[in-house]
Amino acid sequence: MWARVTELMLGCWLAMSPFIFRHAADDRTLWVNDLFSALAVIVLALVSFWPPLRFAHVANLVIALWLITFGFWASPYHTPPALQNDIVVGLLLLMFAIIPNEATRPPRPWRDFFARAQQRLIASVLTGKDCEAEVHYVQLLEAAGAIDRVRSAVAFRNSMLDQAHSANSREA
Repeated sequence: MWARVTELMLGCWLAMSPFIFRHAADDRTLWVNDLFSALAVIVLALVSFWPPLRFAHVANLVIALWLITFGFWASPYHTPPALQNDIVVGLLLLMFAIIPNEATRPPRPWRDFFARAQQRLIASVLTGKDCEAEVHYVQLLEAAGAIDRVRSAVAFRNSMLDQAHSANSREA
């Protein structure tokens, strides 16, 4: 979701840019373009956090293309800094809009595989089965950083076995 946060910051920058680059008060086209584009970018970035609308950020591609086109169209010869800003923000939005929401996580099939492997290991540990056949899963889970759950399951099983053993020794 870091790309959505970056889009949100770009939208805020775009909203502040008319004040930073001092658009002329009578040049409504620049004001309207920057403020409405900023509003749309911010709304689309925020809405993308909601899972049913997680692909809404792709609409930022249209806004990015508009900003780039507007930057070149509004002043064909000498591009002032405010329009250069629109072009740069448009290019950055193009880059960030194509990044998926879960870009920092492994692909879903990998996550599903590791979850199943983890469940199998925990089940084999709790049932007391021999875990030697599961060694390759342990190595994969260690690489994925998910071995802590398995270790806690082993510790739980060992504590339960110790309690059962101490109860049996008291009875005898």
